[in-house]
Amino acid sequence: MNGSNQSDKKGECQSKAYQIAKEDFFDNFGHPSRKEGFLKIIFKTKIINIMSKKNQHVVPSGKDWAVKGEGNDKATKIVDTQAQAIKIARDIAINQKSEVVIHRPNGTFRDKDSYGNDPNPPKDKKH
Repeated sequence: MNGSNQSDKKGECQSKAYQIAKEDFFDNFGHPSRKEGFLKIIFKTKIINIMSKKNQHVVPSGKDWAVKGEGNDKATKIVDTQAQAIKIARDIAINQKSEVVIHRPNGTFRDKDSYGNDPNPPKDKKH
């Protein structure tokens, strides 16, 4: 994905998220126009934090396994086993409050674990 498309997607996401936050804010605190400037300041700092959280993918890399941040071309780390890669990805995801997406050796989706603010957290503790 080139920089222009990423920028357009980020702007679209921010716009939709801002609209939802604005409606929620006004539903709870009234609708005076002077509050909108205050909301923009708060929201800009929040959206930057949200956008920086990347899901971590555990993917095959030849005979090895790689941990890659979502959308990244380069691997964060390459290790010998899938188990090692899952542990590294899990640590990163816990730190960033994001998700780990585990792939099979053929590259297809195997499993997904959330370490963020998941509204429906899993009851099992597999990884």
